[in-house]
Parts: sequence; structure tokens; C-alpha cells
Amino acid sequence: MEDKLTNQDKGFVKDLIKTGNATKAVKENYGVKDENYAGVKGHRLIRKDKIKKALKTVADSLPDKKLIE
Repeated sequence: MEDKLTNQDKGFVKDLIKTGNATKAVKENYGVKDENYAGVKGHRLIRKDKIKKALKTVADSLPDKKLIE
């Protein structure tokens, strides 16, 4: 199984980091309009290994002070 992020996944990770809001990130990147569905999809996405790895990679590259902000 391929562990590569799709362009939508990359956008999701970027927007999640920028906003801290998985629902908003799903709506922006996956074309989902329904707020409830976007929330559920966001929760599922952040539990996927490939998304967790991408988030960890970004977090590891930030200095601790910036990460706290």
C-alpha cells in the first residue's frame, strides 16, 4: 500500500496546521460542504498513519517555541 499523500491530503495537512481546524481544512480541500460530514472526515483523516506522519514531520521541523504558538 502506497503511503504517499494526495494533493488533497497535502492541502489538508497545510490548512490543519495553519488553522488548527480539521473541519475547515476538509471543507477547503475535499469540496465537502456539509459541516457535520466535514467534521467526521477530518477526525478520520487525522487518525490515518500517512497524515499523522506528515503532521509529525512538520512538527519535528519547527522549533519548540514556534510549535507552542
